[in-house]
Amino acid sequence: MRIFALFLLFIIALAPAFTQQTQTKKKPEKAAKKTAATPKAKPTPKKAASKPKGNVTAKAKATPKPKPTPKKPKLDESAEWEKCIALTDAAEAIAAFKQFIANFPASKNMAEAQRRLSGSEAALADAHFELNEIEPALTLYLSAADNAPKPIPDTLFNERLSKIPAKLYWKGYRGQALDIARKLEEKADAPQLKELAGFYLTIESGDNARRAANSAIALAPDSGGYLMLGLADRVDFDLDGSAAAYAKALELDPTSVQAKRGLAEAYRSLGRSEDAVALYREILTADPTNLPAKTGVILSLFDGGKTADAEKELDAALADNPNNVMLLAGVAYWYSSHGQGGKAVDYGRRAVTVEPRFIWGHIALARGQMLQKMPLEAEKTLLSARRYGNFPTMDYELARARAAAGYYREAAEGLARNFTLKDGSVTAKLGGRVERSSADIGELISFERRASLFEPLSDADKEAGKPLTALLEFWQAVNSANAEAAKSSAAAFESAGPDAMKLHREIFAASVLVDKKLASDAALELLKNAAANSGTAMAAPDPTAAVLADELYSTRSAALARGETLAPSPVAAPTLSAIVRGRIEELAGAALAEKGETDEALLRYNRGLSVAPEGSVWQRSINWRIGTLLAAQNDLAGALPYFLKGYKGGTPDVAKYAILKSAYAQVKGGLDGFEAEAGPDPLAKPETEVAKVEKPAEEPSPTPASAVLGDLPPLPSETPTATPEPSPELTAEASPTPAAIVEAAPSASPTPSVTATPAATATELFPSVVIAIPDPKAAKSPSPTPTPEAAVEATPTPSASPTPEPTVEPTPTQTPTVEAVAEAAPTPSPTPEPTIVEPPTPTPTPEASPSREPTDEAIPTAEVTPIASPTPEPTVVEPPASTPTPSATPETSPTPSETPQPTVLADSRPRIARAAAEGAEIKPCVITTSEVRMSMPVKEERGIIVGTEDDRDLTGLTAVSEGEKDLEVRAVPVAGIKSRSLYVIRSLTDKTGIYHVKFSLPCGSADVEVTVESPPK
Repeated sequence: MRIFALFLLFIIALAPAFTQQTQTKKKPEKAAKKTAATPKAKPTPKKAASKPKGNVTAKAKATPKPKPTPKKPKLDESAEWEKCIALTDAAEAIAAFKQFIANFPASKNMAEAQRRLSGSEAALADAHFELNEIEPALTLYLSAADNAPKPIPDTLFNERLSKIPAKLYWKGYRGQALDIARKLEEKADAPQLKELAGFYLTIESGDNARRAANSAIALAPDSGGYLMLGLADRVDFDLDGSAAAYAKALELDPTSVQAKRGLAEAYRSLGRSEDAVALYREILTADPTNLPAKTGVILSLFDGGKTADAEKELDAALADNPNNVMLLAGVAYWYSSHGQGGKAVDYGRRAVTVEPRFIWGHIALARGQMLQKMPLEAEKTLLSARRYGNFPTMDYELARARAAAGYYREAAEGLARNFTLKDGSVTAKLGGRVERSSADIGELISFERRASLFEPLSDADKEAGKPLTALLEFWQAVNSANAEAAKSSAAAFESAGPDAMKLHREIFAASVLVDKKLASDAALELLKNAAANSGTAMAAPDPTAAVLADELYSTRSAALARGETLAPSPVAAPTLSAIVRGRIEELAGAALAEKGETDEALLRYNRGLSVAPEGSVWQRSINWRIGTLLAAQNDLAGALPYFLKGYKGGTPDVAKYAILKSAYAQVKGGLDGFEAEAGPDPLAKPETEVAKVEKPAEEPSPTPASAVLGDLPPLPSETPTATPEPSPELTAEASPTPAAIVEAAPSASPTPSVTATPAATATELFPSVVIAIPDPKAAKSPSPTPTPEAAVEATPTPSASPTPEPTVEPTPTQTPTVEAVAEAAPTPSPTPEPTIVEPPTPTPTPEASPSREPTDEAIPTAEVTPIASPTPEPTVVEPPASTPTPSATPETSPTPSETPQPTVLADSRPRIARAAAEGAEIKPCVITTSEVRMSMPVKEERGIIVGTEDDRDLTGLTAVSEGEKDLEVRAVPVAGIKSRSLYVIRSLTDKTGIYHVKFSLPCGSADVEVTVESPPK
């Protein structure tokens, strides 16, 4: 019985195992797993120990751990999508759409998810960028381009992504802008590629624009793609390629005005004026008011030699539109290229007056001035134009003007910045970007003009470039220390250019060879020819400038660094002739000394001393050379007198002073009496000068001097003694020193003439005139000084010290300014300039506007002169009360009525970038207008009706005029109609021309061309 019971229990224990085996036969997949887990699951059933083993394996097989995945609930794509699109915060939407894309890579909503993700990233990036959080903004912008779908929806591209490259580029993040634009190219369709090409054209990146245009043509070979390609080729100065692209665009769309105009301009630049006229005439047949076509016809007639017809049409065109700057500048340049300087100057001045930022107007004017033998005026014109653009043509034209004046060294240095000559070819980076080469510098530089002004290459361009090519070759040779190249290039430079300047070319080339100690024989040959031509010294356009060019070099360089140009006063012909002959003898002596012919060198030096002007810089130069030659022969005793004569009377020179000091010590056995003969050490601290300046200031009011100087601290000899008598008479006597006046002039007026006058070479015989380069911005800046006293203060350019003293005369005007400040800012705290600038807001009287000027004048008149602080501006307010509290002035300087508000707002603004998530895509629409083109006389108005093809609601419609100051567009409310809008376009001024008005909705836009004409006669 016991055996039976044990057997029964054994069978029961094995039952689960048998059950599992039968199940495994039905489910082979699970059986494979379990057998793999327990391959030895067939123990001998005889052992009782198999019971627990069977139970263990059963438990292990019954609870396998690879089943957590089925426990996750299956995601509902529709529900997740609804959650994502319901989000309104951009940051939350970005995270949600990224997760959705990861979870449902094959979703039917994938493109829409990518669109919303990209748009939300761009919106959040904009928010970061507005807060100046650049790094997260750049990361999000790049991610927006990466995550955008392909193809990019129009609304996403137009409203978000297409704006990113330009925004970043013009903010200085150029590399990131180009990276994002390149990523967008990979996903853009043909119209979008054209827009990207347009962005590249605005930054003058011809290669990128050409790539985008070619990609657009590959997708859709239409006229628009070739138009972009033509512009890209023009930007890269490929004029033939540009003409071919425009021709293809016109072939694909024979009615395209843009293609006709582009091809006509390309023909003009290539010298095909007849073909250009034909295309312009076609445009005018369809649209007689087309201003660019009218301009093109006139300029093409000039280019084709039909001057009479061109001038007739020119007069009529300028009568209708006298401000056509393209026509004025183009005509001025044509006249300058054909030797008519008077007309070139006339039309050039008109072009510069109409639009000073158009550089080609300045260039045409300068070329006309050179024809009128005014090279220094031309230089001034070009330097003024340089503020608006700087490219190789500017350096070329400046070099032409300076070479015409005789400033060959400056011309060569300017050319070397952008041009190199190798193997007979001149190379430059046109536009600072595209490297081109040509055998002639005039032909090379013409590409920039032909791509901008469309004026073709002329023989005059090549002739004008020959002297500069020779100058550049000579300059490169002497700076490479190649004697043979220097010798041959010097001869070529001598023979290049007009004969009137040949003498000055010879002297310049010889002086450079002597200074570089190269080709002494070539230098002597040049000087021999110069001696024969010495009678032509006065034949130069500006003889004084040409003769004094070498001596004025350093002074002019300093003036140019300050934004000024220095013109020498005219010198009498006999004096100039003496300078030329003395210069020839000096250089010949130096060349002979270099060859070792010392006796002949001394003879030429002495001859130079006899002809050079007495006591001039040229005599000192020759004396120093004689001293150097004698010292080289170990004759220090004989050299010392020449050293002294060569140094005394000139500008301080540290190197020469050291040589003179050493020679003096060796000859005299010491330095006793040295400074009495040679003058003070240039390296000595100017403490004695300061003491001399302050000796006369023994009156009890020394502080007015520092007031005139502005923010300068008191001089060491000044003591903060209280002097309650700041009368104008005392202040005038307290600052008679020239040093104070020289410092006061720049602070009081923008005229730089006082600062540039202390040129040592010019003060002996030839006082120079300093001319400030005209600056439109600087012309506006003196507006805060309309008072007559300020005008007196600005005019005294002479170096005489008493004349600027009337700058203290405006002290009586201090009283009304103090009253104005007291009324506008009654705070007792002494505020510096900020409080003086603010009063115009509550008091619109004209007296409050020049408050910036009285700040300098009010400083010496306030009765707080005992203050020893270096900035006595706080004396402007509350005369006696605020004087003893100078320490409080920096703390309370900003008035509490204004400055705390912006600072508090800026500091308290939450630094959290928030943006709205990208919403549903807006269906594109077509905006319609009752007229695509309209015309009107000046000072009149016209109405226009705007709608859409599908009659949708026009809420949010905007209208923007291209020239808001001249052409106004305004909406006229019409009750009860939402699908149509009425606008009135009105001419506000007498200015004529073609304008554009853009009507925009989030779904699309339309452009209307408005031609404003002169009133009918």
